[in-house]
Amino acid sequence: MLKERRSRVVAAALVAVAILAVLYFGREVRLMAAHVLGPACAADVPPNPWGYDFCAQNGMEIYEPPPGFCSYFRCDQYFWPVPKNGFVEQCEDQTYSSSGGYLPGGCSRHGGVGRWGTLYQH
Repeated sequence: MLKERRSRVVAAALVAVAILAVLYFGREVRLMAAHVLGPACAADVPPNPWGYDFCAQNGMEIYEPPPGFCSYFRCDQYFWPVPKNGFVEQCEDQTYSSSGGYLPGGCSRHGGVGRWGTLYQH
């Protein structure tokens, strides 16, 4: 019983440290936290036939989304045409941009990059 309680306390402490790190360090830690938190990185994604999610582990950035992408995801007005040499990412206002990565202006009209940022395919 004591061992079980200790495990719960340690787990709660790790979650608290992860949350504080995300608040302090920003997007880079959010991507690393996606590896640790597991299912949470898939929870905020609209259901879609491709299984896209925010889980970076074993995922690849989406540089050429399929034609029906915007039927499932709320795309920004500049999403098409692609490819733009950027990848798909979620903006702060929950829209999706195809200008992710090192392209200037990705999500700039939508409050910046969102909570999870990059959308991945597996």
